[in-house]
Amino acid sequence: MRKKSKRKTIFITLILGLNLLLVLVIIRLSSARFQSNATSATKLDVALYAIDATKLAADTSVNIRMADLIPKDNAYTYTFSVSNFNEAGELTDTNITYKLRIITTTNVPLDYYLCYSRRASDLNNCTKSRSVINNNVIAPDADGTYFRTMTIADKNFTYQNKVTDYYKLLVYFPSTYKDYTYQDLIDAIKIEVRSEQQIS
Repeated sequence: MRKKSKRKTIFITLILGLNLLLVLVIIRLSSARFQSNATSATKLDVALYAIDATKLAADTSVNIRMADLIPKDNAYTYTFSVSNFNEAGELTDTNITYKLRIITTTNVPLDYYLCYSRRASDLNNCTKSRSVINNNVIAPDADGTYFRTMTIADKNFTYQNKVTDYYKLLVYFPSTYKDYTYQDLIDAIKIEVRSEQQIS
């Protein structure tokens, strides 16, 4: 009877020891992967359309799921454009104003900067100091979930010519956050364009 009890104790101790060793190995591998993976800039080329509501929906948006974000010194970059004509080349039939909002979850401590130009090539020199974000607010919604909402000054399009506004979003995840506690967190961005007919 004593022999059986001793064997059972040794077996349980062995199982617990192996489980502890397995957990330590998984944490070590996960932490190493988190700190050394995904160093390339992310590309997103999205076209949004600010068209009068008589032709298409007045609101357009795109969602970006930012997975595998790793703390690093360089920015993650996302490019998009807003036009007063659609894929078929149909031009808005009135002068319009559009409002651009960038809405993000606040799961990861990220910094955002947005550059703007009417020429795509100008965005090659996008820096923090050129950011056009003029309002940056973190607040809870009706359910108590916190979101960051960033806006820029309203932009205008005339109906005479096809025009495209180009944007580059810089997202910084500072390398000071190299910690396993941020490993499985995912942030998301919603870029929203709301257009309105200009009334003179």
